[in-house]
Amino acid sequence: MRKDRLDQPHLRSGHSRRGPSSWGCSLAALLAGALVSASGCSLFRLAEDLKAMERSYVIDGIVANSDRYEKVYAFSIERDPSGRIVSADRARAGTLGAFAFVVEGAEGHYVLAYADLNDDDRYQVGEPAWFHADSNGRLAPVDLTPGKTTVRLSVELDPATRIADDFLAAARAARNNQSDDQLFRNSSIPISLGEIADLDEERFSNEAGSRGLWEPLSFPLHDGIGIFFLEPYDPDRIPVLFVYGAGGSPQNWRYFFDHLDRELYQPWFFFYPTGRRLDEVGRWLDEGVALLHDHFTFRRMHVVAHSMGGLVARAFLLKHVRDRGTRYIETFVTLSTPWAGHQAAASGVARSPSVVPAWYDLSPGSEFLSGLFRDSLREYLDPYLLFSFRGSRTPILPASNDGVVSLESQLAPAAQAEALALYGFDDAHMEIVSDPEVFALVERLLRGEDK
Repeated sequence: MRKDRLDQPHLRSGHSRRGPSSWGCSLAALLAGALVSASGCSLFRLAEDLKAMERSYVIDGIVANSDRYEKVYAFSIERDPSGRIVSADRARAGTLGAFAFVVEGAEGHYVLAYADLNDDDRYQVGEPAWFHADSNGRLAPVDLTPGKTTVRLSVELDPATRIADDFLAAARAARNNQSDDQLFRNSSIPISLGEIADLDEERFSNEAGSRGLWEPLSFPLHDGIGIFFLEPYDPDRIPVLFVYGAGGSPQNWRYFFDHLDRELYQPWFFFYPTGRRLDEVGRWLDEGVALLHDHFTFRRMHVVAHSMGGLVARAFLLKHVRDRGTRYIETFVTLSTPWAGHQAAASGVARSPSVVPAWYDLSPGSEFLSGLFRDSLREYLDPYLLFSFRGSRTPILPASNDGVVSLESQLAPAAQAEALALYGFDDAHMEIVSDPEVFALVERLLRGEDK
């Protein structure tokens, strides 16, 4: 594929090639699908998820000393005004102590955790424990404020902490009177940080990728979220974090994973539901990388993102390098990112009976997009912009595009002005992530050889 390097800071147009993208689940198709070609099943699943999200809250937490214990459980337990336990769920805290629950309604949700020292799946007095408490140290429900959809809890297990006997008795009574299927609602979100992934798992497949867009709540409950490794952590190799785009999957990066220099780098990927609000997803990524850094204390890192993943990654980086003040991320490479949004998203917001939450942020002129370049990342790391231009005019795209995203959006002036260099490729939108020339360039940029 032909490549053009463009060092001008304000290029306003690009070349066009015949032959639209062959990617069946392209960003444009997914955005426009609710209006044109989405199945009734997709829209039904989206509508059901949106209804559930309207009445739901996320309670998440980090068990700070989870690494001291082999097995740590967190519980979310709902009590009605009479004190009767009506539902519950359990999550095993991940390697770095993270857990999360989706709960319905703002009242009566209690959160507890303990270390299962004797591996009997039951809390015993004397096992290190924790519970959410009021100012007097008494067991209390989590304060869920309308409009604030996520509450973060800080958890530290203590052998001296004892969960109240009356609460345990109520929990045992609820368990005895109801089956697991009745009592446990499967409301926990599996959070993986540093887990070794099998890229061939169904949840990582291209076919499963669209579920993350059409099922923004069900997807994480079923498949989880997190930052996965392809091999055990190695302190002598540099992490490279890969972020896929709308309707995408980790398998989009297979060519990069197969060819990356594994003597020098270790590939990680962010796994997330692409239909969620983009700033929210950026916050998840920020918190996940922070936990991994606290645990492994790596000194260098690179970030590579494709399509909408570039927007997610930039939201993460603004929080991570600007707000946290971290300095270990060296390079940020984006491929075919819609920096100025996508008109199909705006059409979806205006006309679709059910709106994918990410469409609000992808709409040109959105508050999210307007805030992405208020501060420059260039003083913190090296940003590079790669774009693709093999496309033709469609009802939702101008003449210059890559079959999915217009050149005008990929080459938004603010994105050009910040980039150390721009590189154009005669590729369709998804071809760019499997183009050998693109990969070779990205690896040179990571090595600092193409400055």
